[in-house]
Amino acid sequence: MKGFSIVQQVGFWFFLLFSMILITQSELTWAGAVERSLVMGICYAVNFYLCFLLLTPYYFERQRYLEFVVYMLVMQMVLLAVRFHLDARFPHHLVDTRGKKFFVIIFTNVTVASFSVMLRLSLSRLDYERKYAEKEREQVSTELLLLKSQMQPHFLFNTLNNLYTLILQKSDKAADALMRLSDLLRYLLYECDGPRVPLRKEMEAMRSFIALHQLKYEYPANVELSEAGLRDDIQIEPMLLIPLMENAFKYSDIDHNPDGYIRVEIRVADTSLLIAISNTTGAIKAPASEVGGIGLRNVRRRLDLSYGSSYAMRVSDLGNFFSVHLTIPQQ
Repeated sequence: MKGFSIVQQVGFWFFLLFSMILITQSELTWAGAVERSLVMGICYAVNFYLCFLLLTPYYFERQRYLEFVVYMLVMQMVLLAVRFHLDARFPHHLVDTRGKKFFVIIFTNVTVASFSVMLRLSLSRLDYERKYAEKEREQVSTELLLLKSQMQPHFLFNTLNNLYTLILQKSDKAADALMRLSDLLRYLLYECDGPRVPLRKEMEAMRSFIALHQLKYEYPANVELSEAGLRDDIQIEPMLLIPLMENAFKYSDIDHNPDGYIRVEIRVADTSLLIAISNTTGAIKAPASEVGGIGLRNVRRRLDLSYGSSYAMRVSDLGNFFSVHLTIPQQ
């Protein structure tokens, strides 16, 4: 039966049978009580399973209500006749009057049928909600995979552009850049398949990304990284820090402003992971519709899917200063 194992069903009917025997044995012999209880139990079981396995799923749940009512009435009339015939075998004093017998049989039959219908509908509803939740989880998982696959080519495109520039310049830094890129590719291919990665690994990849960008400049750019309270057990959505860093590099002015900077702060406070990335932007800025680009949109959507409403992300654009503040819950 849907939602219940054979053992559970046998246990239920055994309990019901035992209860009926105890109730009737005071007015009948033990043999008579067992016989009557078996007869009654079979009637109840036929009523219950016909409603549960046939009438409700094939007629009621398919909105064939007229057929459901007709077949239900026919079934109850047949069971009523069978009950009258079977009860005639037992002493009359079990039921005081014929009218009372009729009322008792109708009441018990309707009660069993109603319970069967309601149970079937409840289990069908729970099964629908479970399948719907599974479908939603599958859709979320699929969308996350698509977002990650979108993020990686975008990141690689920008990185390869930087590497191409170094090669054109015949820079000695090209070999170092290729090694850094190799480290990042290894992280993308072998570490980012799961829903979470250790924060330490994500930060290692971020440091490789920073070092790769530093190779673009003749002098080291002013990039500050600070951390506090980090633990080895902290997990994070993969490829989360790198897009934020990429956004900071893309729209910062550190390539031509001696006072320009990028600052990264990562720390744990209570049960939350706090990430703050800020950078100067200078007088020449990207259009408002372009700031953040695909990176921030991608990050925000992945956070929505992974953390729901339990995270907070604040983006500030204040003149010559841009910042992203992210708060992620930690279990």
